[in-house]
Amino acid sequence: MMSATNFTGTDPAVKRLALPVALVLFVLVCGGWSLWEPFGRDQGIHATIAAALLDGQTTYSDVYNIKPPATTAVHALSQLLFGHAVSAIRALDLVFLAATVLVFWRILIHLGFSREAAFLAAAGVVTLYFTRSFWSRAQTDGWAAFLMVWSVWLLLLGWQRDRRVFFWLSGAVLAMAFLLKYTVATLGILIFLPLLVPGQLFRVQDFFALVFGGLAMLVAVLGLMAGTGALAGFIEIQTFTLGYATGLRLTFVGMLNELLRLAAGNVVEASLILVGLLALIVALPRRALWPWLLGLWVICGSLSYFLQGKGFAYHAWPMLLPLAACIAPASEAILSRLQRTTRILFIGLVLVFFAVPSGIAFTSWGLVAEGRTDEFGRSHGGSDFNVDDNRTAAAFLNNALGDDETLFLWGYETELYFRTKTNPVHRFPYSWPFRVASGGSGYQDELMDRLRAAPPDVLVVEHGDAVPHVTGNPNDSRAELANFPKLADFIAAGYAKFGETPRFEYYRRRP
Repeated sequence: MMSATNFTGTDPAVKRLALPVALVLFVLVCGGWSLWEPFGRDQGIHATIAAALLDGQTTYSDVYNIKPPATTAVHALSQLLFGHAVSAIRALDLVFLAATVLVFWRILIHLGFSREAAFLAAAGVVTLYFTRSFWSRAQTDGWAAFLMVWSVWLLLLGWQRDRRVFFWLSGAVLAMAFLLKYTVATLGILIFLPLLVPGQLFRVQDFFALVFGGLAMLVAVLGLMAGTGALAGFIEIQTFTLGYATGLRLTFVGMLNELLRLAAGNVVEASLILVGLLALIVALPRRALWPWLLGLWVICGSLSYFLQGKGFAYHAWPMLLPLAACIAPASEAILSRLQRTTRILFIGLVLVFFAVPSGIAFTSWGLVAEGRTDEFGRSHGGSDFNVDDNRTAAAFLNNALGDDETLFLWGYETELYFRTKTNPVHRFPYSWPFRVASGGSGYQDELMDRLRAAPPDVLVVEHGDAVPHVTGNPNDSRAELANFPKLADFIAAGYAKFGETPRFEYYRRRP
């Protein structure tokens, strides 16, 4: 028998669920279209590495990977859940974002804001996320920023409920974020927040619980890597990339200029950042919990951005999320002065304002191309990357590759392996380790030994992929062959060119 409904008021259960459901729907409205976005270069690289892992190849030892292990794990999870598809990582990204903004909303309620003000701040995170390009989402730094949100929530629960388990879990989650991006370990500073806020009690036991949780997660992951044979390769590659990480860096002023350029390119993002900063500046003298927590969080995210020294757009995610949280006090100040009907109207208008940039981004991609239902039709072209050229190359290879034929790419667009469902069996899926200015010549003999031992059936040479801001090297892959004569001679002696598409040349092994 159905229970009677009280039409004179809102059902309490409906009231509790209305805003979280609306928040998830807002994620889908603003970002559901991202399922049809293509790979950026980074997504293609890590989808390929993850696909090889799922096919039995050990990351680092069998397939070269410069990222910490959690990036591969996220891509592998996306393919387990959503299949071997370009859209898989976008689907998992949507799920991860929706879950994170719900936690973000709960954090702000814990900090004393109304459900509606917290809702608008969480919606601000969504609009920030989808105003960025397809390249800047479904990225390692974004996922690390999401996990920072979860770690902060667990810290708050630990302080609120006085239970060590929450600090342990917070440390474990922060370690997972660290295994995505090392620089986010700065968030651990938040454990000392009670020393800054009157009425909060700092306990050494909480600090040790956080550290223990983090170390336990790291030991577990490193033990798994050792057991699967990945650890030695991981250490070798991380040692090699240390020279790159410390050598190719922007100045502090250059990093600031990149941030200003990003903000200037989007009025909604610039407005959110400005509102957030002003709210923090005004509130800090109060010595309340929320401005100090969010302020320290912004500092930790800023350290993550500046420590990387590259100035890439997605490196700013750990800093932008806590800035978006600062929308809550501004929203609270306005909402508290409005009547119920006007308040609902205000929330609706803000949501429309937040959704407009996502709508513009969607329409800029255009409709799905005729005859293709898996990706948007619009291309994305740049000096070193082109979506259509990669699609064309993948289509050419899918027609040219015979059953069980092997492929070797001398270039940067690793997604060709993924799109043709072939694995990079010669360890190096891209030419980056040989082109980076910090020195990759030590890998040349290893690659040649692998190529000679198992000559690939089809060999692809890419050009137009010079990325001096990443490699410190002005050459594209084809031009870099002049500095790798052993590979150039190997191709000339054993392969015949049989095709060409924009940015790619194709060679087949001679009988």
